[in-house]
Amino acid sequence: MYSSRIGVLNIFIISLVLIYFTGCANRTVGVDSSKKSFDGEDRMILEALDTLESKDYNSSRIIFEELYDKTKKPEYKKESIALLIKLGDVDSAIEQSKEYLQNHENIQIGRLMIGAMIQKGDFENALKEMHKILKTNRSEENLELIASIYFGLEDYGMSIKYLESAYGVNNSKRILDRLVNTIYLFSDRKNDAISYLESHIRIYGCDRMLCEKLTRIYNEEKRYDQLLETYKKLYRVHKDEIYAKNIVEIYLSLYKIDDAIEFLKNESINDRMLLDIYRVTEDFENSKKIAKQLYKETNDKNYLAQEAIYEYELASAKGAIDDTILSLVVNKLERALEGIENDVYQNFLGYILIDHDIDYKKGLKFVREALKINPQSAYYLDSLAWGYYKLRMCQKAKETMQLVVDKIGFEEEEVREHWELIKECK
Repeated sequence: MYSSRIGVLNIFIISLVLIYFTGCANRTVGVDSSKKSFDGEDRMILEALDTLESKDYNSSRIIFEELYDKTKKPEYKKESIALLIKLGDVDSAIEQSKEYLQNHENIQIGRLMIGAMIQKGDFENALKEMHKILKTNRSEENLELIASIYFGLEDYGMSIKYLESAYGVNNSKRILDRLVNTIYLFSDRKNDAISYLESHIRIYGCDRMLCEKLTRIYNEEKRYDQLLETYKKLYRVHKDEIYAKNIVEIYLSLYKIDDAIEFLKNESINDRMLLDIYRVTEDFENSKKIAKQLYKETNDKNYLAQEAIYEYELASAKGAIDDTILSLVVNKLERALEGIENDVYQNFLGYILIDHDIDYKKGLKFVREALKINPQSAYYLDSLAWGYYKLRMCQKAKETMQLVVDKIGFEEEEVREHWELIKECK
């Protein structure tokens, strides 16, 4: 469920990781090698990076600290402190940060110190230090950081306030994602969370991440009309059939079958979905047309078999089954089963051959093949019993039909009819 708080709590942890290694992503950022402080500086930088690559963090930290002692370049102090945090020595990281900041101004080191305080659970002091930074620098990342601190203090109102400010800087979708999560899960302002997403999407377009977030909220709030419209936006922008499938499923859950069909037709989306709807609604005429078209396009014999089944069902519904229809249906099913093995098609063909007195033995052959695949099917056993009955193999027919009755009882009208006839077989 979207309302699970685990995801939002993890956001706080992730933000801390970002804080710790703000200066670690690019190890040589800010270090101008053309202005070396001593001849071995480049060599020591490479050594520090090599030990870092091999995850020898302590050795790397020692080299960066030595580089700082020799050059007084703040970049090296920042890397050294970041590695102390990585090593879990947050007390030393805080102490060294404070010593440095007594005589220098450096926002990145200040942020590292705050990150160390947060890791230690000292949110109060982290908050004090963060407010000092915000007096001179209200950047997006600093506003996000203080929001994280308030989140850690479970002051969700203040966390939301600063996330709103952070979002206002660049309208970042990443910040918006955090803001919406916090508002929706930790306040009574759910409509504001929705409004933020709707406004951003209206102005900047249907970003996949944000639009999908909005669909989850709409679904949870049971706003199905808006849910449908958002999935339509996602489909129009990204042309991903999963969104079309979601749209169809929503229409069907709302019993708006005609709307689902109209949507699929208008968007010219995969006919297989349209076939599924026609099949569920027992629209055999359109099912037959789509199956025939799909067979022509794909040469997939499953569609040939389905075309045959729908042709039979359509004729049966109209009371128009004759020798011509039966010949066409049997021929198509036999052609389909030359290339595929499918118990449903095998049983269907077998039952037709038996029930319409075309070829009992051949019909039983197909039914037995179906039962090899699904030996527990009551419907296949019913076909088998009916074949035995037609061949006047009465004892086998009765024994097999008893298995069917034991499995599903007499709820099916056809089962009831077969039972009444078979039990009188002599």
